[in-house]
Amino acid sequence: AILESEHPTQSAKLTQMGHAFLLFAEMARLYEQNTKEHPTHVRNKYVHDAIHFMERNYSEPIKISAIAQHIGLNRSYFFSLFKEQTGISPQEYLIQLRMKTACELFANPDATVATVAYSLGYEPRVLSRLFKKVTGYTPTEYKKMLLNSTQK
Repeated sequence: AILESEHPTQSAKLTQMGHAFLLFAEMARLYEQNTKEHPTHVRNKYVHDAIHFMERNYSEPIKISAIAQHIGLNRSYFFSLFKEQTGISPQEYLIQLRMKTACELFANPDATVATVAYSLGYEPRVLSRLFKKVTGYTPTEYKKMLLNSTQK
């Protein structure tokens, strides 16, 4: 109906605008209905977007407030939503992501603690401390374990 008018008269233009407003109203109604019926879907999207952001930027120093700002949420609300959905804080998730990546990088026999640390956005001492806390092994012990398991 918006595109059907052939004569650009003032009344035809007003009719087109009226139909456009009806279209926008219907779109808004459908959006509101969808968010009311699936509120967890909307919240999960925020968590999904936050995780995706962390996966793309884990090598940079990331603040929780920057993640919250990126996905358009208040820091406190984002923190509680993330913890509710994942069972851990965003900071804990980021550390686990970095340690998982460190384990993958240490599979390369030429990888040093320093190169892995810097690629994850850490100083070598910080990586060693966190790696031991998360895995129970120092990076050197972990690399030796990997080397021994591949030689058998």
